[in-house]
Amino acid sequence: MKGQLLFAGVLVASITGCTQRYIPLAAPFPTTTQPKMAAAHHWDVLAENVADRLKDTLDRIFTNAVVKPPIYIRYTKNEEETDFGRIYYNFLRAELARKGLTVLTNNDRNTLILDYGVQILQHKERAAVASQDETGTEAVINTSVTYGTQHIFDDAQMFYINTEDEDQYRRSGRRFAVVNCQQQSSCQ
Repeated sequence: MKGQLLFAGVLVASITGCTQRYIPLAAPFPTTTQPKMAAAHHWDVLAENVADRLKDTLDRIFTNAVVKPPIYIRYTKNEEETDFGRIYYNFLRAELARKGLTVLTNNDRNTLILDYGVQILQHKERAAVASQDETGTEAVINTSVTYGTQHIFDDAQMFYINTEDEDQYRRSGRRFAVVNCQQQSSCQ
């Protein structure tokens, strides 16, 4: 009898051991809120927010400097080809100057280089069920500042955007439809 109980105990322990999970169970994050960009004014608010944080960072890093290094906003072809890129550049330049920071029109040897960019994320699951206030599209806006080879400021912020406004954040490429194509595989 003791042998049978021992065998049953070992069997139960081994079955239980085989069914244990050694990885965390999936659970949703607690519900939070996230801003939605729906107007050019929101781009100005973002520029002001980034300029405030950058100025605070520069005040901490260059505490003993008589003059803080000037900033050059690198304006690339990607930014030039989007509504957001062109308009945000102007907002950011104005806000940095308003904070008393020197913004240069050309890159100099001892200049802080500010780069920014946008990544668009389209959630396929949510797009079909989105209500008027919800969207399945997000923009992640990254801003970084380097001094020589050192990153001294990095910022990434996420915003919902209207799916219809996605083209304001992406480079516009031209698409052409092929009509009367005889061989379908060569039409794409």
